[in-house]
Amino acid sequence: MIIQIERVKKAFKKKTALEDVTLTLKPGIFGLLGPNGAGKTTLMRILATIFRPDRGSITADGIDWTRDAHRVRTMLGYLPQDFGVFRNVTAREVLVYIGTLKGVARDQLKHQVNAVLDAVNLTTHADKKVGTFSGGMRRRLGIAQALLGDPKLIVIDEPTAGLDPEERVRFRLLLRRLAQEERVVILSTHIVGDVEAVCDQLAVIKKGKAHLFASPEELAKVADGQIWRWVGDIRDYALLEEKYRIVSSVSRGSTMEARILSDTQPSEAVEPVAPTLEEGYLAWVGE
Repeated sequence: MIIQIERVKKAFKKKTALEDVTLTLKPGIFGLLGPNGAGKTTLMRILATIFRPDRGSITADGIDWTRDAHRVRTMLGYLPQDFGVFRNVTAREVLVYIGTLKGVARDQLKHQVNAVLDAVNLTTHADKKVGTFSGGMRRRLGIAQALLGDPKLIVIDEPTAGLDPEERVRFRLLLRRLAQEERVVILSTHIVGDVEAVCDQLAVIKKGKAHLFASPEELAKVADGQIWRWVGDIRDYALLEEKYRIVSSVSRGSTMEARILSDTQPSEAVEPVAPTLEEGYLAWVGE
């Protein structure tokens, strides 16, 4: 399945959230990066058929998102940014309920619920009430419900928010397995490491407009020739911070090491270095 987004626009009153967004989403993991308020969640909600675009179209395999919203939902797994459920029911009960709403056959429902619980490492907590769960556990439950029904399109908004490092690694591996089954997995996040670890292609949304990058490496190259490494006395670091844009720094006793984003060489005390994906993103966004 290939999803084609053509010139999509969405506005709320006088504020334009998306402007002429055109993207092609192929099987695999597609990352959507952008600062807060850039329009990421609006696009995700349009893909999940919660919002309708004011203009433009989204199509895949003859399905039109505007005209065939019910057909889209039958092949969709969606995890919103804020996933909330009743606190006095168990995780298993939540999944049985959502699986029933999704139309999962009764003879397959138990097997699917057990499978998604195992996938997100919640099997031992399946019969505990959701009200006893930590924030990370509730997030994993949200991921589990998105996987019910064997969806061909999975839309996930900020999936690793609230997950500890071990859970984040487990989730990334899960995404990679899902993408190998000819699914389109769309991952909206502000965590650049998630995109770097799993995404095959990505787009950056800035002020409602999207730019497609063929790979994370292509985005990193945006900062070619703009990243400089400085090592010096910790007492000189404050002055450096006032004059230049520091993207990262590490203290090593009385010495500081910093990476600077600058179009020109800040001083003779720095050396050029290869940019990271995060630095390419910062150079592109320009904030």
